[in-house]
Order: sequence, then structure tokens, then C-alpha cells
Amino acid sequence: SAREALVAGLVVLALYWFAMLAALGTFFPLFSLYLTENLGLSGTQAGMVTAALPLAGLLVQPLWGSLADRSGKRVRILAFVTGAAALGYRNLASAHTFPGVLAATVALAVVSTSVMPLAVSVSMGLVRERGRSAFGMVRSVGTLGYLVAVSGFPLLLQAFGGHVDAMVAPGATPSEPRLGFMLFVASGFMGTASLLALALRSDGAVSLRAGAGDWRRLVVGGPY
Repeated sequence: SAREALVAGLVVLALYWFAMLAALGTFFPLFSLYLTENLGLSGTQAGMVTAALPLAGLLVQPLWGSLADRSGKRVRILAFVTGAAALGYRNLASAHTFPGVLAATVALAVVSTSVMPLAVSVSMGLVRERGRSAFGMVRSVGTLGYLVAVSGFPLLLQAFGGHVDAMVAPGATPSEPRLGFMLFVASGFMGTASLLALALRSDGAVSLRAGAGDWRRLVVGGPY
């Protein structure tokens, strides 16, 4: 029935948020530690790498948002940037020098920093007829995914980390030589989220196209 299809769609959307935020929960808490301990970057170098994420996002997020709004293909673009982010995490695992890590981080940021705002846009379109609490319920599953990743990754590393090679720069003596395993786990979560995004509805509100100059209506809107 239509109701069952709607519920199934909300479940898929909630699972997308779970997997997507689980990827972020695996990556962000440990990324700086990985840079300094495992790759042996200095504090300044690690700061430059981590700063590259929001700086690149500042430049590219409007471009992805504009493409999604003007084309109306928000779900497809969300699936694309989510899948590209999965590849970005995997690519980052292959970088071991400061220039390489910086370049790989910028490449990751070009797609990954747009995942969250596009996910919010798509979610708002999909749950708009489900009441005021619908988005909060879906988004809370994502928060659960983040919590599961933060608390569960150490156990995952202990159980399966021995199956991956240590990623350690010459001369570095990290407390956990296989911490780079987090990049593979984050890639797996984000790849799963990309597949889930492909199963989301792409018609209705999420397919509306923005016309030229629509941003002016937003600027003068009272709620905005």
C-alpha cells in the first residue's frame, strides 16, 4: 500500500543517516591523532590538513547546492557525493606524506562537505508531509549512528585491525599502528549510505527545479 511504501521510504532515509553519520563518527574524532602519531605530521601541518576540510567546503558547497537546485536531481547528486566521499576516504588511506595527505584531504572535502547539507535538503523534501517531528526522528537515527561509531570503532579495531597493514611514517611510534583502519571503515559506511541513497524517492518535492533569481525570494523571506 501507499502507507507501507511511505514507511519503507522513511526507514531507508533513517538508515542513510545512520550510515552517513557513522562514517563521520569513525573519521573525525581520530583524524588529527592519525595525522600526528601515525603519519608524523607536525602540529602546523596537521592544522593545515584539518583546516582544508572546512575551507574547501566553503568554496564547493554552494556549487553542489546550486547544481542540485537547478537540475532537480537532488537524490542522484546526494548519492554521487556520498559515493565519491567513500572513495575519498579510501584514497586518503594511500597518502603518507604531508603534500599527499593535504591533496587527498582537499579531494575528499570537495565532495564530503556537501553530503550533510544535501542530505538535509533531500530529507526535508521527503518528510514534508509527515509532520513537524518526522525530520527530527529520522535525524536522531543519524545521531545514534555517530554514537555507535564513536563507541564501537575501538572494539572493531581490536577485533579486525590485525587484518590490515600498519600505516606508519618512518620514525613514528604511534600508540596504535593500525589506526588507519578507520579510513576503510569510514569508506565502508559512506559507501553503504550511497547505496541507500539510490533507493530513495526522487520525485515530488525533491525533484523541484529552482528558477533563475529564486535566491532573492529566500533573502527577503521572513523565516530566513
